Amino acid sequence: MNLDQIKELIALMRKHRISEIDLEQKGSKIRIVAEPARAPAPEPSAADARVAPYLPDAVTSAANRAAAPAPMSAAAQEAAKPAQTSLSTPEPTKEAPSTNLTEVKSPMPGTFYRAPAPDAPPYVDVGSVIKKDTVLCIIEAMKLMNEIKAETPGHVVKILVENGHPVEYGQPLFLLEPV
Repeated sequence: MNLDQIKELIALMRKHRISEIDLEQKGSKIRIVAEPARAPAPEPSAADARVAPYLPDAVTSAANRAAAPAPMSAAAQEAAKPAQTSLSTPEPTKEAPSTNLTEVKSPMPGTFYRAPAPDAPPYVDVGSVIKKDTVLCIIEAMKLMNEIKAETPGHVVKILVENGHPVEYGQPLFLLEPV
């Protein structure tokens, strides 16, 4: 079989949308396999966003590249601006913290719980006096309950996260006034 015949086979495969062909002729064999058409990358879902913090960086960066939006013209960007501002969530108002307040930050991403069980009283409330190693809350991460303890004694001035809400690594959870 010569090169022209092979090209003709490939053209016929494309025309009739044949993905694979095996041919044996006078003791010689040829197999041609067409590369399948690639489907567009699926849009990331809310579940992907919840799972992403637990995936290795290589996986999340590949997913972010696949989900990256196509470049927009300047006119399209201007047209999209009002929609972006109306959909954005407002930034939480930050009170001017006193210089002596200490933030207790989340050591991991997960779900913040103020009590050990739904029907149990919270570990601490605003105004609670705490000692070093007092349990302040629980963060559930990957079905594990992780107790978050105070590193210094003090008073709870403010609880910054609602019970049952997700938290990120390094997110402030409590404001404490050291004693």
